[in-house]
Amino acid sequence: MVVKSHGKPLSVFCINPAAGYAVQLMYCVLLCYLLPANRDVYMCVCKGHADVVAYLLQRGARANVMATCGATALHFAAERGHLDIVRHLMSYGAEILRNDQNVTALDIAAESGHANVVEYFITRSDCSKITRIEALELLGASYANDKDNYNILKCYHYLLLAMYERFADPNNPLPKTVLPPIEAYENRVESQSLTELESMKNDADAMHMEALIVRERILGIDNAEIPHPIVFRGAVFADMGQFERCIMLWMRVLKLRQHNKRPISKDLLRFAQV
Repeated sequence: MVVKSHGKPLSVFCINPAAGYAVQLMYCVLLCYLLPANRDVYMCVCKGHADVVAYLLQRGARANVMATCGATALHFAAERGHLDIVRHLMSYGAEILRNDQNVTALDIAAESGHANVVEYFITRSDCSKITRIEALELLGASYANDKDNYNILKCYHYLLLAMYERFADPNNPLPKTVLPPIEAYENRVESQSLTELESMKNDADAMHMEALIVRERILGIDNAEIPHPIVFRGAVFADMGQFERCIMLWMRVLKLRQHNKRPISKDLLRFAQV
């Protein structure tokens, strides 16, 4: 059943930020009473309609229903940085579940650079110390190789906070699990102490590589989102005329895509253009 207004599904009006509030509420009522099998809140979450999401939750919308990718409304809200919606969902029993990429809403918030959402999750009493540390590391790494959110100072800040956390208790330190050196990252080994991290503070290139290594360690090579920042950093090197470093990084992307059985046609085209 598709409820329409002037020939268009009401869902179109609901997910349009310009839609009138009355129309949005009308859609909520229809979802809750006429379409009881379709009470999901994904569309309103994605568009940031916190008041509509709150209304749906009050009327019995299911906070933990998964999309075909295994993501819940909490994943979508965290990815877009909608802290008010994250709070609504959590207050109505949303669980921090893993999607098909094996990542949680906290992971996605960190990957997307939404520090306010990350801070909300990691200050909850049910957040373990290692989860808090890795969220801070992933958040820091997100700022190093993203053209829209690039901020090397924030990268260093959050990586430093995480390192402090790892060694805050001298009787129970939490050292990192170090990945083998990767040629694309110039065979660098991830920093293991405050001293090693502090030595990189004024070395942007070292921080860029550190961030790529952090992402691979935390998210794992099976995660399909791993290549995007590597592609970006390679493109930056190409723009600087450092083609060997660009090619090394993009070869890493090809290996990751093939590992995950993903198409590589766009990557091959990128090589040809360079």
